[in-house]
Amino acid sequence: MIEDGRTYLDAEIQFQKTRVAYVATRARDAAILVAIGSGLALLALVALTVGLVIALTPHLTAWGAMALVTGAWATLSAIFIRKAAQRWNRLVAAFLQKKDLSE
Repeated sequence: MIEDGRTYLDAEIQFQKTRVAYVATRARDAAILVAIGSGLALLALVALTVGLVIALTPHLTAWGAMALVTGAWATLSAIFIRKAAQRWNRLVAAFLQKKDLSE
């Protein structure tokens, strides 16, 4: 019976090692794909920004177009950062049980 227990324990340890290796490989691959996707998305945003500035220059002057596009990106950025901060605060409150989570 002891020998069966050791065999089971060895098999379980080997199984868990295999699982960890599988998850690590998949997580690494996912991280690489996210990094590539994020890089391409950044390039697309740069191209969009340059295109908007070029397209708006005849209507607003170069400085006006640059100010409008920069202001729009800054406004969107502030909105997303504020939403992220609100969600983070709700998460912290859930763990600290300080605040009503119905917001």
